[in-house]
Amino acid sequence: MFKPSVRKNIFSDLLPWASGLLMFACGALLTFVCCQAGFWVCVVSFAFAALWLPLFNRRSREVAIAVEMTKDLERSKHEAEVALREVGAFRTVIDQHSIVSITDRQGRIIDANAEFCRVSGYRLEELIGQNHSILNSGYHPTSFWVSVWEKISSGKSWQGEVCNRAKDGSIYWVDSIICPLFDSDGKIEKYVSIRHDITVRKAAQQEISASEVKFRLIADGAPMLIWTCRADGKAAYFNEPWLRFTGRDFLKEVVDGWQDNLHPDDRTAFLGTFHQSYKDRSVFEIESRMRRNDGEYRLMMFRGNPQFDTTGCFQGFVSASFDLTELRDAQYRAESVNRSKSAFLTNMSHEIRTPLTAILGYADVLQDEGRKIHAEERKEVVGTIRRSGEHLLSIINDILDISKIEAEKITLERVDTPIDVILREVASLFQSKSKEKGVSFETKISTPVPKSIVSDPSRLRQILMNLVGNAIKFTEQGSVCLEVHVSNSSEPKLVFGIHDTGVGLDEQQIKALFMAFSQADETVSRKFGGTGLGLTISRRLARMMGGDVLLYRTELGKGSCFRLELPLVVPPGAPAIERLDMLSALPGVLPAEKKKLAGRILLAEDGIDNQRLIAFHLKKAGAEVDIAENGSIALQKILSSTFEGKQYDLLLTDMQMPEMDGYTLASTLRQQCFSISIVALTAHAMAEDRARCINAGCDDYTTKPINKTKLIEVCQNWIGKTSSKGLKPSAIATPLGQASTFGGASLSHV
Repeated sequence: MFKPSVRKNIFSDLLPWASGLLMFACGALLTFVCCQAGFWVCVVSFAFAALWLPLFNRRSREVAIAVEMTKDLERSKHEAEVALREVGAFRTVIDQHSIVSITDRQGRIIDANAEFCRVSGYRLEELIGQNHSILNSGYHPTSFWVSVWEKISSGKSWQGEVCNRAKDGSIYWVDSIICPLFDSDGKIEKYVSIRHDITVRKAAQQEISASEVKFRLIADGAPMLIWTCRADGKAAYFNEPWLRFTGRDFLKEVVDGWQDNLHPDDRTAFLGTFHQSYKDRSVFEIESRMRRNDGEYRLMMFRGNPQFDTTGCFQGFVSASFDLTELRDAQYRAESVNRSKSAFLTNMSHEIRTPLTAILGYADVLQDEGRKIHAEERKEVVGTIRRSGEHLLSIINDILDISKIEAEKITLERVDTPIDVILREVASLFQSKSKEKGVSFETKISTPVPKSIVSDPSRLRQILMNLVGNAIKFTEQGSVCLEVHVSNSSEPKLVFGIHDTGVGLDEQQIKALFMAFSQADETVSRKFGGTGLGLTISRRLARMMGGDVLLYRTELGKGSCFRLELPLVVPPGAPAIERLDMLSALPGVLPAEKKKLAGRILLAEDGIDNQRLIAFHLKKAGAEVDIAENGSIALQKILSSTFEGKQYDLLLTDMQMPEMDGYTLASTLRQQCFSISIVALTAHAMAEDRARCINAGCDDYTTKPINKTKLIEVCQNWIGKTSSKGLKPSAIATPLGQASTFGGASLSHV
């Protein structure tokens, strides 16, 4: 089959010959018809045919060619019109969606579309003749543009992202392709650049990149191990704390390498839960052991949250891991402490209720029986009540001590502390108790020791009483010895050793020995009493004093030895002693019954029972006693007595009272220059409590529960004396009319 163009050419060549043959046929027919005309007519016909045939053949060919050219022209015109419409449509699409510019071979702009002008902010006439440096933002280095020009000038296309600056100074990004166009000689004639605005996409990418950088900064600074996994479950990121924890580099951890850190016994269970969470796209929380860089396995918590993109497509997990080891240990210790506290409270209930039973019970006996009880029985009853009260006081003191120690509110003194006096006091206190149990007790000095050191005497006495009291309590037979010596070391210490032949301790008991609220025997039917706070208090006090309390040795059934070690700080001139004379009289005061008080005492006390008790002892010692129910009334009485010329010789005041407490009363009197001696009466027995009383304006203090002997002694020391903290009332020259109000009290009420 021929192509159309081939068929047309053949037809054009055959057409003249066909016409000639037709004419020849017509001539032959005419000759046949006119044969009668003669020979010459035939000759003429043949001559005419011979002359006409070439002429007709040439003309026919020209006509055919003209017809064909006309058809070709019309067809080409149609095709050109279609091509122009397609080009126009294509140009419209490009103008609407692309930024187009054309430059000559030197790079000068010769044309630009409307979108180019809109995005750049320049008019077309401003762009013509310029090169693209008019849009240079300075973001790309010179080498960038050199490489672009080298590529396109070599006849190759270039594609890349370009940061441009518009006429108004704003920055925009384009994805650009630059293609060279060639002339008929194959030389570059011009360059065409087509761009797409990607500013929004670039901003989003930069925001994502900034967010990723921020995430990494936060993750690297977080106090936990952060890691991410892709949608296929393979690890993709680990923060710096993770890498430091494991001691492995990033390449060893990615994909599935991190699983090598898991404890072999935990790996199967861990991965089972992990993969199930991936399948369910759910949060996972797994506890597992993980190897640290030092080879130790630590208990870790692994938590992961699934991540989804904006279309809801699963992206993987972001996970965090943190060390639970210390937390679990602390939890265990807290639970242990709570168990100890529960046992302590149970013990406290027993320890408090037991002496209260004796106190209340024997009080009922005294009330009901009265004088029917024989003198010896009455003495025994009173002694029981007193011992029970002292036991309660010891319990309360222990609780207050441990509370203040834990709150860090203990204040220690650093004064001259007589070692010999304290040893005699402890020995005197425990001699009778040890004899009651059939246990021998002795105090000895093994090496020469200073007669005094710089320390806190009350706290030293308290520690020794705790240690010796424990030794005697836990010793059923044998002996207890309080031994003192100076250690032979580079830094000499004063060492108090408490040796006993008691029950001893096992390993479990030793571990809990110095824990608060714990005892060696915590069973319900305990053989030995006590609060379980003595050793804890003693060790903490000793450490606050610069020393320590230690368990030196112990053996079940054979006894124990505890040591109190204190810094050896000797005051100047302190002599050394080598033995204790237990027969020498302890320094102190004369018996209370021989002490006499002479003068007027004002007792400020809100408790009626305490008023009666204290007033009874003071009056029995010879004093004249007035009572004020609170500080305000006491202030009124002092003012009234001053202006009447019947001043009190001593103020004995409780420090906690309604309306006006003892601190306010003392400070008010000192502010108004009253020099009456003031003795504080307080239930707080700490050194810091004494300091608070003295700072408020008191001259001395004594504690509750009252010690009859101590109370009379303190009152005798201060009654009738002028306090250095104020002036005598007689020295006050304030007229009566000007003193109508004083410290909140009105004279009109007196």
